[in-house]
Amino acid sequence: MKYGRRSAAVIRGAETRAWMTDSKRFLQSLTTLLMVLFLTACSSAEDPLALTSAGNASSASGGQENTPITSPDETQGETTSPATPSTPGETTNPGTESPQTPSGSFQNPTLPGVPTSPDAPTSPGTPSTPGTTPETDNDIDSPSPVPTPAFTIKTPPQSQQVAEGDSVTFQVEIDSRYSASIQWYYNGRVIAGAMGRVYIIPRTTLSHAGNYQVKVTAAKQQLMSPIATLDVAPETASAEGSATITWVRPSQRESGATLDRSDIKTYRIYHTSSKEEEAVYEVAGDKTSFTVDRLTSGHHSFALTTVDSDDRESTLSTVVSKTIL
Repeated sequence: MKYGRRSAAVIRGAETRAWMTDSKRFLQSLTTLLMVLFLTACSSAEDPLALTSAGNASSASGGQENTPITSPDETQGETTSPATPSTPGETTNPGTESPQTPSGSFQNPTLPGVPTSPDAPTSPGTPSTPGTTPETDNDIDSPSPVPTPAFTIKTPPQSQQVAEGDSVTFQVEIDSRYSASIQWYYNGRVIAGAMGRVYIIPRTTLSHAGNYQVKVTAAKQQLMSPIATLDVAPETASAEGSATITWVRPSQRESGATLDRSDIKTYRIYHTSSKEEEAVYEVAGDKTSFTVDRLTSGHHSFALTTVDSDDRESTLSTVVSKTIL
């Protein structure tokens, strides 16, 4: 019995030494691995991109912190192995905490604009949805072409200044490929019956002064001309007045023969009035107008004859008249 107890004690001692030897070898292997990892982390700390790659690799595995390395027994759910000694060759008591990662080694350093996990927001300028592209100026719609007008107002009505009692003629010229309708306006109001290209006021009064326009319609398009202003000067009562007579040089004699310019010697203007005034005015043959001044109030009439180089005088022309108030 005494030898049997000793044999059992020897066997247990041998098993204990064998277990300690195996544990020592395992701890030495684990220590060597951690030293290699520590030196690798220290050498890559000089390269920020290497650290970023290590951090991204950790994030890709689930975005969790680094897990201490465990023995094969830990993967089977058994008791954790003894903690790694802080110095090669040293041993620690079983049950101590697992070794910690050296400071600055397996952290996840980040650089501006570089995501540290799949859920991190993208850097500025990166499309938020994979496969999409940013909008460009090419997406802007180009302006629609301006349609060609069906017509144009080539010559609009012109502004005029006249004396009260004179006649006025407004006209418009249109360049159109289509049939056009015209309507004249006075101070923005329609002039009834004024629908031609020419609008005439035979005798103006002060009430005719104002703005005149024409509206042209063709091919379902409308165009308003610029404004033409009519100024009417009132007549002034005076004791004296004047009258201007104009004519066209005759080119034939009464017999039908040709009358050259050199054959005309003078023109004679016969003047009569309601006050029984009479006068004759001689005008040179190269003139075609003459003004009679200092006419008294009343009705004045004028007629013209032509005198050739042989002093032969033609018959009287049509009589023209003017009233001086």
